[in-house]
Amino acid sequence: MTSQEQAAGPATQPKGRLRRVGHLLLEWIARFPLFYKVLIANTLLVVVGVVVGSWLTADHVRASPGHLVHWEFILWFGAVAVSGSLVLNYVLLRAALQPIGALHRLADALHKGNLEARADRTFFSDRDVDRLIAAVNQVLGELTRYQEQLRHLSSRVTAQLETERKNLARELHDETAQALATLLVMQRMVAREATTPKQTQALQELRELTSLTLEGVRRMSVGLRPSILDDTGLVGALHWYVEEFCGDTLPPVRMDLEESLGRLTPDTELAIYRITQEALSNIMRHASASAVSLSLQQDGNWVVLNVADDGVGFDPAAPPKEGGRESLGLFTMRERAELVGGHLEVVSRRGEGTTVRARFPLPPRPVGAVSLVPSDG
Repeated sequence: MTSQEQAAGPATQPKGRLRRVGHLLLEWIARFPLFYKVLIANTLLVVVGVVVGSWLTADHVRASPGHLVHWEFILWFGAVAVSGSLVLNYVLLRAALQPIGALHRLADALHKGNLEARADRTFFSDRDVDRLIAAVNQVLGELTRYQEQLRHLSSRVTAQLETERKNLARELHDETAQALATLLVMQRMVAREATTPKQTQALQELRELTSLTLEGVRRMSVGLRPSILDDTGLVGALHWYVEEFCGDTLPPVRMDLEESLGRLTPDTELAIYRITQEALSNIMRHASASAVSLSLQQDGNWVVLNVADDGVGFDPAAPPKEGGRESLGLFTMRERAELVGGHLEVVSRRGEGTTVRARFPLPPRPVGAVSLVPSDG
């Protein structure tokens, strides 16, 4: 160490101590409760204003010829004092209310649906507000963990549901439908042996009833697990579903499906198909629509599904009816979209129709994700 550094060392040490003391004092004041911060700040403003105002007034009167009172000076000083008080109060209150501002920003983020948001501790903290912030952050953390567990459980339940649907569809097709088809053949054979017009008529009615039942079983089997989704892909399956199931129950559906879309992941195709099913079913039950549109387009790295109608609409922000089938359907659609990395929103107004819009990522699902499509094994 040089002689200059040795000489400067003792001189800089008191400055360092003063800086540390000042920093600790500032932190101590910053931890005051909000009520006392505002009280002390306003008290200091009043005291400083009285002292400075009295001193300037006395000095001005002493310096004035004949000790006359100059009202223009008093008015000017009063305006400056009031303006300065307002500015200082604004600055001090903004600093003192920083913890409230953190909670306000958190509330805005939560209102926008960002459950990952947290309230940060501010420099001008308040003991009571800090405890509130810590409690809110803890509740949000537990809510996020609970939501992740619920989503994992939902994916398992959905996968199991699809497996059961596939098994039931296979049983209906391989056993019930085949038995009805055999019964229909046997009825035709018996009809050849009928000896009276009455017997012939009865057997004819029985064959028609059996045919209708067979057709219903086949439609139920396909509705439970559409094999056409595996055979022709999503676009072909949507075309088939609208033409086969919606022709008699909905107004003409205007379809705009991108034929060059290609195959998506099995989970994504199944999610889009099920969401379309639910959206069209909701239109049939609730919308009283005269026009329906269905579109599926690629937008960059996303696939966008839109199902719209011009029906009665509803208020999405209104609290759902307890146990309402409609609210459960909307929840199921959102869950299906989120389970494959997508996002679904419902835009609607009373008397202006409803639009269900869902976006799905094009990249393959991450390794280890739970598959919603049941395997053949």
